[in-house]
Amino acid sequence: MKIKMSVLAASIAMAMSAAVMADATQQYADGNTNPSSTFQSSRDAIDAMAGFNGNAGNAAESFIDQTGYNHDANVVQSGNQWSRITQQDADNMARVRQESGAENESIVDQRDQANYAEVTQAGYSNDSIVSQEGNYFGARNDAYVRQNGSLNDSYIMQDGHKNLANVNQQGDQLDSDILQDGSYNQAVVNQSGYGHDSYVSQDGFANRVNHSQSGGWQNFAQTVQNGVGNVANVTQY
Repeated sequence: MKIKMSVLAASIAMAMSAAVMADATQQYADGNTNPSSTFQSSRDAIDAMAGFNGNAGNAAESFIDQTGYNHDANVVQSGNQWSRITQQDADNMARVRQESGAENESIVDQRDQANYAEVTQAGYSNDSIVSQEGNYFGARNDAYVRQNGSLNDSYIMQDGHKNLANVNQQGDQLDSDILQDGSYNQAVVNQSGYGHDSYVSQDGFANRVNHSQSGGWQNFAQTVQNGVGNVANVTQY
């Protein structure tokens, strides 16, 4: 988690479904609100990136490792950028486009078949991790990440069948973690402003989450859903 302002001008939204909800914790009085332990691994992974992690002597780096067949990978980078794409099995596609910025990182790891990920980052020191596995019925997990501004974090981990995640962040120091497992789950996050946190975890079938945070600074939203057909909409200004 990046360092944020000492005064938390935040709205806290909790959506609980199927009696599955872990508590968020307050780091200290009037301080940052931290996510539940459900998101500990994603937080550790994204914090380890901490902006550009490439070779300073060869600052624009791209690594693509593909096995299987019918994969499509396209990387466009400008400035000090670092990206890695790993694809396995069949028919996976990845797009990474980092332009007009510096020290951005992107990691895309897709397995099994017919997964699709597209990451667009501009600005400074934005981090993105997309990992899709998908091992039922041909998978087709979709993930879209777009980040503008500086010091934004996006982490998406999807497994199962036909899950969809869409993250659009514009502003500075915005965090988004999405963890989905199961089938036909969908999570959409739109953040703008400063220092907002969005955490989504879904397991089951046909669950929907929509987080929209804008204006001001340091809004916090956490939704954990388990079961079938749960819907959570959070809008914060």
